[in-house]
Amino acid sequence: MKITRDILVDLSNELVEKRFKKDSKVDAVFLVGSVRPEEAILDQACDVDLLILHNGEIPRERELVKISNEYHFDLFFEETAHYSNPKELRTDGWRGWAMWDPMLIHQNNRFFEYTQSVLRSQFDDPKNIIGRVKYFLQKARGRWNTFENYPEKINPREYLKAVFDAGNAFACLNQHPFTKRRFLSEFYSLVTTLEQDDLVPMLFSCISNSKQPDLISSHMEEWEKSFAEATKAYSTYTIHPNRLNYFKSSINSQLKSDFPLSAFWPFAFTWAYIGEEHAESKIIASNWKKISSEIGFDTPALLKKNTLLDSYLERVEEIVEQVSEDYGIE
Repeated sequence: MKITRDILVDLSNELVEKRFKKDSKVDAVFLVGSVRPEEAILDQACDVDLLILHNGEIPRERELVKISNEYHFDLFFEETAHYSNPKELRTDGWRGWAMWDPMLIHQNNRFFEYTQSVLRSQFDDPKNIIGRVKYFLQKARGRWNTFENYPEKINPREYLKAVFDAGNAFACLNQHPFTKRRFLSEFYSLVTTLEQDDLVPMLFSCISNSKQPDLISSHMEEWEKSFAEATKAYSTYTIHPNRLNYFKSSINSQLKSDFPLSAFWPFAFTWAYIGEEHAESKIIASNWKKISSEIGFDTPALLKKNTLLDSYLERVEEIVEQVSEDYGIE
């Protein structure tokens, strides 16, 4: 049977009916993420993001629920209190966009209508746009500063979080944040549309030393074996049994795209999790050492990349400063 968006929406409603509608602690459940748009085009494998708001302590932060080998639910649990001040949400790079246009599946009160109404009223004011940009810039700068002053703290996983925030700072000047899996692909699409092409090589140089997509193709077998090995004792929601096909299909599709270098992002950040969390595995350790050297994930290489990240952030900060000046924002 071919999976369509309508089928995934129906399955979402069924899940919410069974698990959350009778739970008095659940204030609301929303469909968010890539499946939310009515015109969404599904990848060969994708996740269905559900945001569950609790009126108290949450039972867990995340949960993955398998639908099939290609599809799964990604449940995010948060306290409703984080969404209690919609005016503050206007400058929250993640939560603000989450409430901008989610699909409401369930709620116990009129929380959503009020929150979204207040949020949207001044969401696109220049001051709030700059606020969302600074939300990500400050996170990226904070990590950059830590690595600059405490080089012993740099590692691939934490460093790539800084890169992700740095890319999303630019995104929020114009739109919602990028998705994790297609981060570099979406970044490329946006900056070329806006004729800011110089940002592409600047950001890519922060990710990988190699600029040869064939490197990924030649190491996909090792990547898949290492990913599968890591899922035997997974400790994160990134490297999880339900996510092997999810990432594999994304890497392969991006290799075939107009910008095949974008595949380096999911390839690199999954390796960062695999290599760091499961280095005691002989299979993983051998493959990780090889990949780490070619991409540039050893400490000296990461510190050089951190300098390149500084240059990228300075460029974005210049753009933000100019936009702020144009709108008279101090």
